[in-house]
Amino acid sequence: MSLTLAQAQALFDAMNAFTCNPSSATAPCIPFMYPFDGCWARAHQMCRLMLAQGVTPQKVWNHGILLVHSANSSNCQVNWGWHVAPIVQVDLGNGPQSYVIDPSIFTEPVPQAVWIGVQGDPNSIQQVTDWTIYIGAQTDPYPYNQDDPWLDADLANFRNLLQNENPPPPYAACQADVYIRDNLQDTGVEPLVGGGLSISPDVNPYQQLLVDPQGTLGTPAAEAQDNLFQTVKFGQTNYIYLRLQNRGNAAAVTDVDLYYSVPTTLPTPASWTLIPN
Repeated sequence: MSLTLAQAQALFDAMNAFTCNPSSATAPCIPFMYPFDGCWARAHQMCRLMLAQGVTPQKVWNHGILLVHSANSSNCQVNWGWHVAPIVQVDLGNGPQSYVIDPSIFTEPVPQAVWIGVQGDPNSIQQVTDWTIYIGAQTDPYPYNQDDPWLDADLANFRNLLQNENPPPPYAACQADVYIRDNLQDTGVEPLVGGGLSISPDVNPYQQLLVDPQGTLGTPAAEAQDNLFQTVKFGQTNYIYLRLQNRGNAAAVTDVDLYYSVPTTLPTPASWTLIPN
């Protein structure tokens, strides 16, 4: 069964709602904030919860020399030899695709390729299995039992390890901090110094599609310029390219809402119109 992206997001939110509070990690919470170990138990519990909602997932396993940024590790990263999470099929209108539900490293469902990409090993090897595979090649003998001794013991262990983290995660220095600059001197610190409202160097309209957006706007030299844009031309399609800055130490999946307003001396939010996706 394929889900819409909205249904997949609702499923993700339902799983994420079980996140443990590090200071009182008690059942039935899931220790997503303990990234060092236990992914198989987290994935298995999510699969059981998804089944209760009428969704039958699979699991995707990624084997390699994995390095993931995490705000839940005091040194802002974790190393894994392998990682596993549930996958569901999502149809965006052009056929089903595999999306991963993994609150330990994302804030939304993501395509399988994105999930693999953030783990840092381009040579990693993936395997998709039935959800009942618990760890390695072992099938859970209690997959449909209300109490699963294997799962319950592992989750209890990792909840305890999370609760013993001192200080507790997340760590502010490791979190993503994404922003768009108001001027070339803007480092994301508030309040803004130097003015420059409404002329961001990171919002660049063009009258045609760029052949190489990264080469045009993403190099260090381009980042230091605030004139890499064209005027918006009436009566034709125009294209807007955004550059996002991240002053934090973690990767982030970021959604951007884009608005326009008619020319005016001071465009207030009341005059903005959302550009739909």
